[in-house]
Amino acid sequence: MIESGRSQTSRGTWMTGVGAGISNIKSRKSRQRRGGNLMKYKTEKSIVGENGTTFKVGDEVSITYPNGGGCGGVEITKITDTGFHFNAGGRRDKSIQYNDIAEIY
Repeated sequence: MIESGRSQTSRGTWMTGVGAGISNIKSRKSRQRRGGNLMKYKTEKSIVGENGTTFKVGDEVSITYPNGGGCGGVEITKITDTGFHFNAGGRRDKSIQYNDIAEIY
């Protein structure tokens, strides 16, 4: 289908008449097709304990601190290199570092 109308060229001038702007439409479609399959792989981080247990984002865990305290039934929301973020049911995520944890189960 040939479109008629007005479209702006790359130099900023306006092109009018039949077929104005068709090349812009074709180039947008080809960019979308090329970008559709870029993400074939993803990186997944997991926490691996000394006894071999693994925890991933979305797992529900309990944490014990070295002083005897802790919290249970928290969901891991993000894993970093030095610790992880968790949500205990509130509005905000909390974070903890591995050196502040006695046990994760």
